[in-house]
Amino acid sequence: MAASSFRWSDFLGVANKLQLGGDEASLRTAVSRAYYVAFHAAKGYVERTQGAFHRRSSEHDQTWTALSSSGDAEEATIGQWGSDLCRLRINADYKLQKSTQSREALQALSYARKIREGLGKLAGKGD
Repeated sequence: MAASSFRWSDFLGVANKLQLGGDEASLRTAVSRAYYVAFHAAKGYVERTQGAFHRRSSEHDQTWTALSSSGDAEEATIGQWGSDLCRLRINADYKLQKSTQSREALQALSYARKIREGLGKLAGKGD
């Protein structure tokens, strides 16, 4: 089987296009896709810098907690953004009684971009 050329970061463009659609299904999906761009970037960073995750709890919780409880102010900020983005994703994916507006999709895209940029800067510090 050939290796996939898919990258999680590809979802950022998809999320941006979906957000432009404006209908609720597109907005909810945009929030979710933006979250997974940020989550997989953060999870990879945490695994590289802190090691493997414990199987007893959610990788999502472990990722954002590892960053937000870090002694590094930049990591802590990224962790807080990730936790906020995670809440947006949970609302978009599971809380159907709560509508998802364009502002939530835009906020999710903003968090995803800031998280990726911040992690890129942190990764560059070790060079």
